[in-house]
Amino acid sequence: MVYYTGDIHGNAKGIAAFAQYFELTKSDTIVILGDVGANYYGNRRDRYCKDALARIKPTVFCIHGNHERRPDTLAGYKQKEWNGGLVWYEDEYSNLLFARDGDVFTMEGTRHLVIGGAYSVDKYYRLENNLLWFADEQPSAEIKTYVDDQMTKNRIDIVLSHTCPYKYEPRDAFLPMIDQNTVDDSTERWLDEIEGKVDYKAWLCGHWHIEKQIDKLRFLFHDVVELLRKDTRRVPCGIARRKIAPFVNGKGMLARAGICQNPNTQLCRLRRRFRRKLGVRVLLRSIVDLPASGVCVGRGYAEIRDIARRSCVRASLLHNGV
Repeated sequence: MVYYTGDIHGNAKGIAAFAQYFELTKSDTIVILGDVGANYYGNRRDRYCKDALARIKPTVFCIHGNHERRPDTLAGYKQKEWNGGLVWYEDEYSNLLFARDGDVFTMEGTRHLVIGGAYSVDKYYRLENNLLWFADEQPSAEIKTYVDDQMTKNRIDIVLSHTCPYKYEPRDAFLPMIDQNTVDDSTERWLDEIEGKVDYKAWLCGHWHIEKQIDKLRFLFHDVVELLRKDTRRVPCGIARRKIAPFVNGKGMLARAGICQNPNTQLCRLRRRFRRKLGVRVLLRSIVDLPASGVCVGRGYAEIRDIARRSCVRASLLHNGV
């Protein structure tokens, strides 16, 4: 199964909670659409994020963002072929993969074109305040030529980019303190050209820190969407699902799978549902430190246990008044 989400900026707690909540395995893949934050400082401080991502079972497939270093500029990274394209990885974090821009990766039988990078609108603030800024944050001329070449050679089902084509720029998400005349939107305008050439089924991007759907393009931040096919398992009970874009002969869809950064939202929903349906008081702790087994006292035990299991949540349940 393939899951997609937006920028995490070095905070991997939501990803880790999501992987545990849905009981993801080594056969699953989580795609982060840039600004992972695992290569931001370029030193030991990046290990906090990498260690958290290395502890989960699924492969973490990362697109390049604008607030991080490119792995090919860092010592310790190796390159290998993975699902039809080239990725960078470290031996210590073998499940953490960084995609090469322009390559086409086949996941669950679906071909993904990867285009990372974007302009940092806070560039001058960063430079004035001695904060990190990376001169190679946007795609180079070499990368653009390579992407154009790949488009002519391959059929593309889904485009994965950090920023979006210019015509889809969410102007309601523009920062009011930024003079848009100073913003370099060359990458977005180039993606506009790409968008007009590729017969894609869905386009997913991050960067803008919003959740929004425009035509076949989906902006992701905290939400996670899942690549669904007829022959795969469904999202567990209790998590909202919503069709957002068709793909590949209509045999599947991209569907909302849950909230990545704030898993406790789902716990609150479960509490309310148990109260309404069964008249019980539900004690649920954070997903990351749930007990290994559930305990329930009072009527409705079997029904509560069944719902909890289908929701992939282990809960301590007490009957009202106990």
